[in-house]
Amino acid sequence: MENTVPLEVYVQLRQQYDNERQKVEILTTLAMKDALTGVDNRRALDEKLIQQVAEARRARSKLIIIMFDVDHFKEVNDKYGHIHGDNILKKLASVVSETKRPEDILARYGGEEFVLIFPEQASTDLSHFSMERYQKAISQINRSPNNDGQELTVSFGTVIVDFSNEDPKNQDQSINAESLMEQADSLLYSSKKEGRNRLTLAYRTAK
Repeated sequence: MENTVPLEVYVQLRQQYDNERQKVEILTTLAMKDALTGVDNRRALDEKLIQQVAEARRARSKLIIIMFDVDHFKEVNDKYGHIHGDNILKKLASVVSETKRPEDILARYGGEEFVLIFPEQASTDLSHFSMERYQKAISQINRSPNNDGQELTVSFGTVIVDFSNEDPKNQDQSINAESLMEQADSLLYSSKKEGRNRLTLAYRTAK
């Protein structure tokens, strides 16, 4: 004996299912986004960087990881308040999002630190050229709330990793998402130490 369900009941159940699925999708998306800036958060970054390293390794291509943060951000907060500091971070995320390519990944690492991932970039020169574009765009953000011409500056730590010559049967285990982030962070620190508003770059070759 067949069990039948009235059409209106089926429609209601289907709508409930679709609504619940949509809620789950929204919550999943929100869990991977930074609440302040709307870009990817640290959790999303960790997952995507692992994926990008694996893809670059499989394709035997290059990958660029860039960590950057706002110069003298504590002074901005202390002088103009945390609300203005938050606005600076939102503007920075917006400007970088508009400047990057659709396939590039932008995430907020924490505080005033952000990370960019450029898949399949080709050369050191291209990386420097890209940074000049970002610096020019970011300089349009005013450091103070008074529009008094105080340009915002950032410092960069950049790692270019090349998997083109790696032996697929004997992968370089020292190169992974964690080690690349640690190196980018160290390079960012070097940029800060050398006077800020600059880029420090390292090139790694997987063998």
